Amino acid sequence: TGSSFKDVKPTAWYASAVEWANQKGITTGVGGGKFAPDTLISREQLATMLRRYAEYKGMDIIVENASFEGFADADKVSEWAKQGVEWAVEKGVIKGADVKGTLYLNPQNNAARSECAQMLSNFLYIEPRYEINGNDISLYKIVYNENAKGSEATPRESAEFLAEAIKLSLGLELPIVADTEAVSDYEILVGWTNREELGLVTVNRDSFADDSYFTWSVQGDYLVIAGIDSDAESSPVTDRSAVNMNGTENALFQFVGDVLGVEYYTNENIVATPDPVISLIDGYCVTDNVDFKWRTLDIDGYVSRTENYYEEWGCGLPHQVGNLMNGNWKKGIYENTWANPCFTSEENVNALIQNVGELLETKPKLNLVGLIQNDSHSYCRCNSCMAVYREYKSRSAALLSLINKVCEYYEEKYPNVLYATWNYTWAADPPVNMELHKNILMYYNTLILCPAHDYGDPDCEYNSEFITLIETWNSLTSHNMFLWEHSNASDAPLTPFPNLDNMRNNIELFASYGVNGVFLNAANGGGWDFSDFNLMRGYLFNQLFRNAYMSEEEYDYRINSFLEANYGSGWRSLRKYLDRISDISDTKCHPLHSPTSGYYDFEEVRSVMDEMDRYWEQAKIGATDEQIERIEHEELSWFYLKQCALYETQYTNGNEESKAIYIENNEKLYEMMEKHGHYSLKNGHHPYNNPENWW
Repeated sequence: TGSSFKDVKPTAWYASAVEWANQKGITTGVGGGKFAPDTLISREQLATMLRRYAEYKGMDIIVENASFEGFADADKVSEWAKQGVEWAVEKGVIKGADVKGTLYLNPQNNAARSECAQMLSNFLYIEPRYEINGNDISLYKIVYNENAKGSEATPRESAEFLAEAIKLSLGLELPIVADTEAVSDYEILVGWTNREELGLVTVNRDSFADDSYFTWSVQGDYLVIAGIDSDAESSPVTDRSAVNMNGTENALFQFVGDVLGVEYYTNENIVATPDPVISLIDGYCVTDNVDFKWRTLDIDGYVSRTENYYEEWGCGLPHQVGNLMNGNWKKGIYENTWANPCFTSEENVNALIQNVGELLETKPKLNLVGLIQNDSHSYCRCNSCMAVYREYKSRSAALLSLINKVCEYYEEKYPNVLYATWNYTWAADPPVNMELHKNILMYYNTLILCPAHDYGDPDCEYNSEFITLIETWNSLTSHNMFLWEHSNASDAPLTPFPNLDNMRNNIELFASYGVNGVFLNAANGGGWDFSDFNLMRGYLFNQLFRNAYMSEEEYDYRINSFLEANYGSGWRSLRKYLDRISDISDTKCHPLHSPTSGYYDFEEVRSVMDEMDRYWEQAKIGATDEQIERIEHEELSWFYLKQCALYETQYTNGNEESKAIYIENNEKLYEMMEKHGHYSLKNGHHPYNNPENWW
C-alpha cells in the first residue's frame, strides 16, 4: 500500500504494482522521487528491470562471456544500463534486430508491445519450470490400473501415451507403474485407479452428463486425468446407458495438447511447443467434453486417438443389415456390395429380430446396433415393398419400417439400445407421415451434397434443400442424428477436394442441429495413399469434431501450422495454392460422387496452370528431402487435374508434338501414382486416354 513516488497516486490502478516493484528493488524510478508512469519504456530499461527481477527470484545472474561485439550500436547503451543489457544479451533475452545483415541493440528505442512480449518470452525460457503443486514434474510416476481393459487402448497403453508426450514435450522420462505398487509421494493417475478407493483422490463422475466428458485436476501432490471408461471391463457402467467409449483417452488427448503443447499432425509428424512455465497448482481443475461423442477416422496410419465405434455395432463394418439378417456375421463374413434384401417379408423381419437378440445377449454393454443397408443402388421391388414406398412417398420407408419393428420388439428389454441406419442413395429422402421409433439413430450421409459450397448455401442446387432435409430427419428421429462425412472425392480420388474453405462452417452447422456423432469416410484404406492433403483434412476434422464451434481464426491457424510442420518453410506457397484451388472449384455445383469434370471447369483450370505451377515450385525451395517427398505426394493431385484439363486441347485437338508431350506426361502421372500407392484403376491405364477415365 501507499506510494514511494510523488507522481504515483496511492489510488491509481497501478499503484500497488509500482510499490511492489520498488520494494523488491526491481525499479528505482527515474530519479527525483519520480516514477514517470506515463513515459514510454526503453529497451535498456526493460532489460534492467528483468535482470533485477531474475535476481529477486534467485535465478543465476552471473555474466561470464557478455560482449556487445557484433552489435553496431553497442556504444549507445547507457552506463547505468550496461549490467542489465549485458545480462540480457548473454541469456538471450535480447537478440538484437537484424537490418540487412547488421545487428542492432537499439537500447534507447522505445520497446514496442511486440518487443516486450518477445523479451518476456525469452526471459521465461532462461529457466523453464514444470511443476505440479510446486513439485518438479521429474519427481512423478505415472500410475494406471493394471486389471482394467479398454477396447481402443488399455490403461497401460494410455499411460505410455502420456509418458511419450511428456518426454517429447518436456524431455523427461517418467516411470510407469501399476496401481498394485505402493503409493508414492508424487503420482499422475491415468483413469480409474485404486487411489480413488484409498481416498487419496476423488473423481466425481456422477457430475458428468455422459461419458464424452472428462477432467484433469490437481489434488495435493496428485494429478488425476480421467473420464468415464465405459468400454473397460472394470467400468462400473453395465446398463447400456453409456456411449461405450474410453473417456480417459479423450482426457489425455486434450491434456497433452492444451497443457503440454503436443500437436499430432500425423503419425510421422508430432510437434511439441510447450510453454516455458507449466505450473499446475493444488485445486487446478478442468472439466470438458468433446462435441461429437462418437468419432471414427478411417485414415490409414493417422493418429486419431478416437473410438472405432464399428466394433461396438456388433457387425464390424457398415452396410451390414444383410449379414445380420442372414447370420453371416456369426461366421465373420462381411460382404457389403450385394443387392439389398427384401425389408418387408415376414421371414426376413423375424430373422433380423432373432439375430439382433443374439447380438445383444452376447454383448452386455452394447447400446448401438448398425442396421445399415447393403452398399448397393439396388432395392427390393416386390409388391409389398413397393406398396410401402408409395404409402410413405420414399424408398427409405421399407427399411425404416423394418427397423421400427426391431425397436418395438426390444423396447422393454433393451430400452437404451439405439439402432443406426443411413439416409443413403435410394434411401436419402425422409418418408412422409411416418412415425419413427425414438431409438432409431440416423446417419446423415453427405454423399448427396455439394462439397464445393457450404451445406447450408441456398444458392447451391444440391445444398439448397439441406436445411429442410436435416430438420425433417432430425424431427423424425427424435434428434438422434449422426454424420457420415467425407474427406475426398471417393469416385475420383485424385481430384483436389474443394471443401477446405467450408469444413468448419459445415461441422458447426451440423452441431447446431444436434448432430453429435460422426464417421469420417476418408476412403484411405486398402493400401491406397491419397494425395490432396488428405491427412491434413483428417487432422482438421479431428480438431473440429472435438470443438465444433472453433473460431475462424483458430481454424486458419491450424491449417497453416499443419502446412508448416509437414512441408517446411515454403508452406505459404501451398496455402496460396489451396486458396486458389478453392476459388476455382466454387464455380460448379455437384454431388460428391462426380467425375473430375463435374468438380472443375477445365478451361478455368487451364487459365491458372502457370500460377499454380509456380506455387508448387516455390514450396520446394529450402525444403528437406523428406519435405519435398511430402510436397510431391500432394502435388500428384494437381498434376492429375492438369492432365484431365489438357486432354482436349493438348491431345484431342493437338498436333503430333503436343500429343507426344501429353502421352509422356500421362506416363509420368502413372509412375507417380504407382509410387504413392494408387494401383487399383478400374478401367486400366492407357497413356493416350484422359486420366479421368482411368478409374
